[in-house]
Amino acid sequence: MTNFDSRTSSYRYVPVDGFNPNSAVGWTAFANVTQCLYDKADEIFTLTGTAPVGGTAPVLKIYILGPAAFRVRFNPQGDYSMDGSFAVVNKNLGAANANVLQNDETKLSVDLGTVRLDVLFQPFTVQVFWKNRLISTDTAQGLIYVATGGEAVANFKAYPANANYFGAGEKGGEDLRLNEGALTFFNYDNYKYCGQNTDDAPPPNGDGFLRVIPSSSQPGPLNWSEPLYNSIPFFIEDNPNPLDGNGQSTGVPYAYGILLDNESETYMNFGASSSFNGNMYGKYFFGALYGEIDYYFMAGDTTQDVLKQYSTLVGSAALAPMWALGKHQGCYGYYNQSKVLNAIQQYRANNIPLDGMHIDVDFQNNYRTFTASNMKFPNGGANCFSQAAALGVKCSTNITGIVTIQPLDEDGNKTPYSVLQSGLAMNAFVQDNRAEGPGPAYPNPFVTNESYGVNFGFNPYPSPGAPYNPGPGVALGTYGYYADLGQQAFRDWWGQQYKPLLDAGLEMVWQDMTDPATQPSVSDSAPYKTLPLNVLMFDYTQNKMVPSAHIHNVFALNLISATHSGLLKLRQAANVDKRPFIIARGGFTGVHRYAASWTGDSASDWNFLAILIPEILNFGLSGQPMAGADIGGFATSSAGGDANGTGSNGVTDPELMARWTTLSAFIGWCRNHYDGYNKAYQEPYAYSDPCQSACRKYIEIRYKLLQLFYDLLYQCTQTGLPICRAMFLTDRQDPNVY
Repeated sequence: MTNFDSRTSSYRYVPVDGFNPNSAVGWTAFANVTQCLYDKADEIFTLTGTAPVGGTAPVLKIYILGPAAFRVRFNPQGDYSMDGSFAVVNKNLGAANANVLQNDETKLSVDLGTVRLDVLFQPFTVQVFWKNRLISTDTAQGLIYVATGGEAVANFKAYPANANYFGAGEKGGEDLRLNEGALTFFNYDNYKYCGQNTDDAPPPNGDGFLRVIPSSSQPGPLNWSEPLYNSIPFFIEDNPNPLDGNGQSTGVPYAYGILLDNESETYMNFGASSSFNGNMYGKYFFGALYGEIDYYFMAGDTTQDVLKQYSTLVGSAALAPMWALGKHQGCYGYYNQSKVLNAIQQYRANNIPLDGMHIDVDFQNNYRTFTASNMKFPNGGANCFSQAAALGVKCSTNITGIVTIQPLDEDGNKTPYSVLQSGLAMNAFVQDNRAEGPGPAYPNPFVTNESYGVNFGFNPYPSPGAPYNPGPGVALGTYGYYADLGQQAFRDWWGQQYKPLLDAGLEMVWQDMTDPATQPSVSDSAPYKTLPLNVLMFDYTQNKMVPSAHIHNVFALNLISATHSGLLKLRQAANVDKRPFIIARGGFTGVHRYAASWTGDSASDWNFLAILIPEILNFGLSGQPMAGADIGGFATSSAGGDANGTGSNGVTDPELMARWTTLSAFIGWCRNHYDGYNKAYQEPYAYSDPCQSACRKYIEIRYKLLQLFYDLLYQCTQTGLPICRAMFLTDRQDPNVY
């Protein structure tokens, strides 16, 4: 296990090879059921297990949610006093009218209407029948939990013949199917999907970096075990030709989905045998490092049936305005109004459609979030926004979660920063209240450093008081605080900070660095790209402060949802009838209710293009219909050989650029975005033919399909089906489409 904190802490990041319930060592099963009580009014079954010697009997609950849906919840501490969720918004999945067929000393059998649910008592085993055919069963391990002082939980189920697994949100790898995959869900600023924190100073333990993948595997976009920016622990089992125990076809195709509603680091293993997980033949598991097993099971004839229920459970996707489906351009390095407007004008001059322009943190007054640099963007950005609007282009700017404590403005003067002052007055920031380990307590807000890279002379504007950087060039970034956005008062405060930008003409928000992407700081010298896992944060589902390890994956969701709520309230107050649009880098289950997603800091690498189709399709199968990657790759390539797609001056190879644009013309989010501090250009108009003509052609085709895209996005709000649909959804009998 790898310690995430510079102080001694029991809270750790654990790579996928460190979470191993299949070993059975140190794990204890729920075992036999001694009692099953039925609350008919609320359709809840409460099961009591066998008490360990000298211990308390474990308690588990099963909730009937609809004719084909139920929920299993197991809290190792037996505390069911709170029942909130960050992900789930509607537990009514249809009229179940459950009919208890049997409830005796051997088993519980319930007819939900479409599904039959059997729970065997010796040992505890959950079984699901679809049209009288068994489609899911716990395996011998069943529901298990750490017996001696731990909090980890896991559930094993059978992996039947011909089953296909999909979903899991944002994952790398070239395959659409997740079969034989071992996955971890931990929101992480995984720059270039490199699997490690190589760009920072070595942490105190001398390891040199935090490795977030098994030591036996190689980092990169093809490695699906890496944690990425989003965590959506939901998957689908689709089986077009299930077999019975004799290997004969049952003739009853089915699909089901399982959402693990747990915000800590979570895991899934779909039959991936290895030296660390042992023999996983014929089974899979899902589990979590902390908290509960709390899973929702939804069955149907097809995956479409499952997605309809899932969309009801976690809420429908936001209906973006049509212009958000058009072509967008961004650059880290559009450092003044002139560069922004010139890019728009060049799009127009070269007859390439453009609807959106995204201005990075260069827009800010010395990295003061929610501000505009009057030196670079006069009149609070209003001049730039109005001129862009006159050219038919809507603008966003990058809003990260940090609130700087840098006392200097861009002129080098100590001037007030209202966001910081108001946040301090409210005590809105995460406190450095870690009690573990040596050293004094820190009763002040936790200070961290958000790095924005290095300026090697590209940007002529000053960055007074920038964080110290031992390398050449001028460090870009800031020290600051993060707000604890689990608390409603702080969420309301955060949302109100957008008012000056909206008043200036900002049309959309680019929510970046959401995980958060921290660097070494005065509060914590370990460069692990997240807040320490033992700082306390507010969990509104439990109405109390908890270690951030327990809710790590919802920091981004809280940030994005607070922004969405703020934009709605500000526009309503101004009597402006416009739907908010947010493009976000991270998230958790339910992020689709507030924002579209892009796949983080990719590189100009053919492997990143290779993973784009399965990544976007599985995003769609996990509830997020509007997703895409930075066209051409954000960063320069770190790959070698055939994967390298970066030429001289860091510029993306023209063929890779054309291919990436062609593919992105047909997916939900279509934005070219790149690191202008390390690349000379990446806009399609900057390329010569045939690249420029190819890009123009397919962008024009996209615009001919905009109404179709918009119709499909609307359909998604009603059915849960994404814009980009895996072919097996409509051609199930062809095994090749899986």
